[in-house]
Amino acid sequence: MNKGKHFTRVCWDCGKVMENVAGNLRFCASCRRERHNQYCRDYRAHNEKPARVMWYTVWDAKTGDLLASGTSEMCARRLGYKSANSFASAVSHGLSGSHRTYKYTFARERIDRSEVDSLPPVRTIRKKPAGAPTPTSCKG
Repeated sequence: MNKGKHFTRVCWDCGKVMENVAGNLRFCASCRRERHNQYCRDYRAHNEKPARVMWYTVWDAKTGDLLASGTSEMCARRLGYKSANSFASAVSHGLSGSHRTYKYTFARERIDRSEVDSLPPVRTIRKKPAGAPTPTSCKG
């Protein structure tokens, strides 16, 4: 049985006639592959470097002195947080009003990455997922 593939369609890109295909097929196999590859290239080019970055400013709640300003990594290092994610979580909870912040006053804004000269380059090598074997792990 041909599983309902009894349509004859014409490829929208190259005009090739495709026989015994599904009724909703628009492109032949080679054009589909080329369109997918082009989509992947465009996606990588667009997402290679983030255009914007979150910029945090932190003041002392009692005195109003400026304590830190920068990305979450920079502020977390300056204020003694364990990680950038824990700092970002504290900012998010403090700004939303779900937790009252006694120690710090936060401000958060999105700015263009090109405005900041002190940012390190974007990391291109991704971390290994949790549980992935490392070169130094014991062979058990």
